[in-house]
Amino acid sequence: MVTYWIMYIIAATMSFFTVNRRGNFMESSLLFLTALFYISVIGLRHEVGGDWGYYLKLYDLISDMELFEALSVSNPSYSLINWISAKVGGGIYLVNTLCALIVVFFLFRFCKEQPNPWLALAVSVPYFLVVVSMGYTRQSVAIATFMYALSLVSRGRTVAALIWTLVGASFHATALLLSPLLVMITKANLRNLVIALMAIAIGAMLLFYKHIEHFLLLYIEGGLKSEGGLIRVLMNFFAAAILMFFRNRLLTQSEKRIWTYLSVLAFLSVPLVPFFSTAVDRMALYLLPIQILTFSRLPNMFKDPYLAKMVEMLIIAFYGIVLFVWLNYAVHAPAWIPYKIVLGF
Repeated sequence: MVTYWIMYIIAATMSFFTVNRRGNFMESSLLFLTALFYISVIGLRHEVGGDWGYYLKLYDLISDMELFEALSVSNPSYSLINWISAKVGGGIYLVNTLCALIVVFFLFRFCKEQPNPWLALAVSVPYFLVVVSMGYTRQSVAIATFMYALSLVSRGRTVAALIWTLVGASFHATALLLSPLLVMITKANLRNLVIALMAIAIGAMLLFYKHIEHFLLLYIEGGLKSEGGLIRVLMNFFAAAILMFFRNRLLTQSEKRIWTYLSVLAFLSVPLVPFFSTAVDRMALYLLPIQILTFSRLPNMFKDPYLAKMVEMLIIAFYGIVLFVWLNYAVHAPAWIPYKIVLGF
């Protein structure tokens, strides 16, 4: 459990000393070293995460297959990484490390776009990095690429955003369901959007149909219940409510359309939880960027530096409590405890 607290304390502590110093060489170096540490912790974990056994069986299955046969076993990009790792003898650890590299790279890019990257990172640690990245490996990659897609949309690069969403869907097919959202929040050229959507639709039919079908059958028709799903959805709801109430002070003009649509989805998720708890919980993971953006910007809304620092301390305390409660009381937390690393210490 100590490892998870170290991950959190690094980001929480640094947020007090490096705010509004983006571009500083020392801060960039510290962010780089922290990124390497996170990649190592996530990638080299051993028997950590609720789906560890499933991913290990998947790796063993793919390792004995030819390439094209292997690509059909799971989502194609994830299957490809497993197949390559098996051929070079990297094991499940190389698979996890490559996925962690993608997740941390895109997460850090998103955090560096916020006024206090370290506070954004601190908000990310308890659930996205500890729980999702170490438990739902494939979906964590899809979520991270979606974060990048959101940044592209805010710069008017919607086609590129759709392409990156397709890349994310090649790790977890549920990301494909976000494509219509990106079209709705854009003002890009209609012809280019239609072409991009057609390409994604064709890609979905060829590559992801059975995976989406599996998601619908397992999480919606299967009636699975997600413990703590309502709490996690309410955290998105709370962040979205703050963001919408203070949107004129927290968002730029080009960002308002994007984050308004995402906030609406966060609001709509709450009444759906009692009926489709696991499906809503899994899809709501794509709304985690709302928490990262809102709470990393909230202190900057206050002109009084002492008040701003107090708000920052409250945010850090809140997410510290989130980490504490999850590690000590979550039903599936024992799958993460104790943290073990393949290096043997």
